[in-house]
Amino acid sequence: MSFVGDPRPPAPTPLQARQQRWLAEVLGVPLPADLPAAPAAARSPWVPVSIAQSTAFDSVLQTRLAQGASEKDARQQAAEIARLVATREQVEAWRERLPALRLADPARAERAEALFKAFDRALLAQDVYFDAHVPGLLPAGTQRLDPTQAKQRYGLGPDMLNNPGNGYYAALYETTDPATGQPKLLYVNRGTEGALNDIGTDVVQALGGPSAQYEQAMLNAVRLARDGVDVEYSGHSLGGGLAMAQALRTGSPATTMNAAGVHPDTLARYGVDFSHAGELIDAYHLEGDALNRLQDGGKYLLAAGAVAGLGVAGIALAPALVGLPAVQGDRHALPAVHAPTQEGDQYTAGEAYGTLESLWPGAMLEQHRITTMIHSLAAQAQAELPP
Repeated sequence: MSFVGDPRPPAPTPLQARQQRWLAEVLGVPLPADLPAAPAAARSPWVPVSIAQSTAFDSVLQTRLAQGASEKDARQQAAEIARLVATREQVEAWRERLPALRLADPARAERAEALFKAFDRALLAQDVYFDAHVPGLLPAGTQRLDPTQAKQRYGLGPDMLNNPGNGYYAALYETTDPATGQPKLLYVNRGTEGALNDIGTDVVQALGGPSAQYEQAMLNAVRLARDGVDVEYSGHSLGGGLAMAQALRTGSPATTMNAAGVHPDTLARYGVDFSHAGELIDAYHLEGDALNRLQDGGKYLLAAGAVAGLGVAGIALAPALVGLPAVQGDRHALPAVHAPTQEGDQYTAGEAYGTLESLWPGAMLEQHRITTMIHSLAAQAQAELPP
């Protein structure tokens, strides 16, 4: 077809193309005939370009293959973890700008340091989804304890941290407290990740009945508190809800990512409430996270219900779902960014989610993932730093 007069309009950007697909899917708007085809995968491959990235890739690949994953799926997850290691390497380089920022703008430096700390905790929340630590993924100066070390140092045996009967899983990490220079224990709970019914699981567990996972998590926390252990709790999704309960039960701090809300009845059984949540808990969530949208009183409730795997039942249950408990604590809402890309060995931070794009159900699910949280925390921290 030839054009007379005005030239052919420019091709849509990838962001515009994603938004137009969302409009077509959700609102019934026809797709332009010349719209580029959707990419085969939401996350492009990542080729390791450092020893740490290669080591992480090989470790995850072999682990997933041994667990029975297909080679395609194993390689995709291995590449995703290698990409996280690349982001960690970038963050380590960005931290070197902090001393100058402390002198020039102490307030911005304080915000950047808080984001760097949350980034470190988010890396652990990713690592705990594996049964052993991923080489190259952990923050500098942090180590994961094996079951024997956890038992010897803190009295928490393997059956207390890994209970197949109720699904509970946690891991212990040690680091150095930058404020005191003393060793510090980081207790990280495994959450839910990936499948559509994972968010549905978080919803069900937030409705108020007794939960074996919550009871075990709080029992372990009480043991550590009685021994006077300096500990901080963390986790993503359900793991964040468990960390919140542990913090409120014992008065220890917690840092959570896209956490599930804790029902008041879960704490009331132990004479505990949310009155100190703001002092104890730093609760980070991405603005488009499906779980927090659902818990925060029904904004975009129907879309979030679909993401949670509830479908038509989600619409029917809408009045009940509005009453789900919201996350408590000092809440930090962050804009989400896509995963970084690479050109050769050049790292390029991912672009921010568009306003319309972030409302697409698939995008809300993507924003619930711990990987998206990690990349978004890194981008937010970088924004606080001087060039």
